[in-house]
Amino acid sequence: MNTTDSLTIKQKLEQLFFAEEVPYGFALMRITLPIVVLQGVLARWRFCEELYSTNGITVSLMENFHYTNLFPPVGPFLTACLMSLLVAFLVTACVGWQTRVSLFGSFLIHTYFACNDMATSMTKFTVIETHMFLLLALSGCGQIWSVDSWLAGRRNPDRAPLSERPAWALAPVWPARLLLLMIGSTYLGAAITKLHMPEFITGEAIGYWIMSNPNFRHYIGEWMSQYPSLLTMSGHFTVLWETIFIFTAWQGIPRRIAFSLGIFFHFMAAITLGEVIFFFVMCSSYCGCINESEFRFTSSALRRIWATLLSWLPAQTVLARLPRVALPAALGRTSPQLQFAVFSGLMLVAGIGGAWANYSLDLYGQRRPEGRHSLKEISQEEMARLTVEGEPIREQDKYLGVKVGSLVVSGRLTNQRDKFRYGETIICEASLNPPHEDMFVECHLVDQDRKIINRDGNIAAREARYTQFKYQLTEALEPGNYTLVVLSRGQAICHRDFVLEGEKVAAASTPVAN
Repeated sequence: MNTTDSLTIKQKLEQLFFAEEVPYGFALMRITLPIVVLQGVLARWRFCEELYSTNGITVSLMENFHYTNLFPPVGPFLTACLMSLLVAFLVTACVGWQTRVSLFGSFLIHTYFACNDMATSMTKFTVIETHMFLLLALSGCGQIWSVDSWLAGRRNPDRAPLSERPAWALAPVWPARLLLLMIGSTYLGAAITKLHMPEFITGEAIGYWIMSNPNFRHYIGEWMSQYPSLLTMSGHFTVLWETIFIFTAWQGIPRRIAFSLGIFFHFMAAITLGEVIFFFVMCSSYCGCINESEFRFTSSALRRIWATLLSWLPAQTVLARLPRVALPAALGRTSPQLQFAVFSGLMLVAGIGGAWANYSLDLYGQRRPEGRHSLKEISQEEMARLTVEGEPIREQDKYLGVKVGSLVVSGRLTNQRDKFRYGETIICEASLNPPHEDMFVECHLVDQDRKIINRDGNIAAREARYTQFKYQLTEALEPGNYTLVVLSRGQAICHRDFVLEGEKVAAASTPVAN
């Protein structure tokens, strides 16, 4: 009988949250997350005076909740010091030097700046990043693969190696469990939000998102917008996966499937929506969920692959004889107090030096002989163009597109065709751009001689995102080329050509009664 079957629920929960493992996953997350965060921090370091200091225009998140100056901005010099300290803390957290202090420093400063710059710094992945930094600071991620671990090994040369799973490398797994709960609850909340958006399920909202470039530029999204069936399937898949993730990502094959689908989902979001940073943040969080047995299995497989690759290479190649890095032995023999003092001194130098470098850039020209940069006065013609009353929206701009097909899924046309046969139903769908007024939309079926065969019209209410017209291709129509013309307020918006193929079936002769 399995020993876990005889445990009580309380004992199972204690084993789930307070068992000890070597924190391979959190060590990987500690290495990768600061690298991802540095991308945004370094990009904003030059502009920290404008974004975060009293000399700029801060957009505080707390003002939405009527808490004015909960995190008050500071002067430009101190802001540059804190921003430079954040960069230094991220670097030392990545290499694992004074790991807990570095992670707490990164968490506090990163959160402070994000809350004071809701316009650009506060994003959905920023919220996830701050929670990840907090869990990392509370975990034992610095016990392995870190400068701290190397220094401790130099002070205790007789300690057991990591391969033997020694007690010094073990840490409770509850931070990893909390991380998994955070990821799963975030997905579940996102799925509940999407369920209240019928446009997401039908793929309409995804279609608008993938045609825009609010994040990084992408090209595959614009290509996918031509295939509505893919968008509809993507909407259903996203809601289903986000709902079941928290229930399946704990153990066994369902766990592997859930995380594999998660990587695929975020990769597709990166190449279709441009959410590249979010992809790397979530991959880093997935690293934190790796347990000890999964890491050992993966590392052994990678070692076998690496050994196979090395066996194919000549012995003289660089890859076959990688050099070993040896640090000075005196670094490990210093006392922890002296090491912390050196760390504090370097952080002080990094903060003040970074503030001085930012001051020397003089981004706004305050110390130029000719004075601070000023805005150039625009021309009278440009001012007249900008101050004129808004031009009325053109009728064609109220329409996103017109598609012709035959298959409807979740109420939306999901295929596009230009050839049809007798007996089929042709569907013309006109997608509307919100906001718009109540509209009357017409659709004319025109033959190749430009004669109107049929007219149809629909009322599209102001909340409608699309309207559809259906025609049954009966034997009343001759084979040949036809055109569907969508009209709005009497103006032709779009023409869609299609071909009716096949031959008419002769009607069976029937007796005629007198």
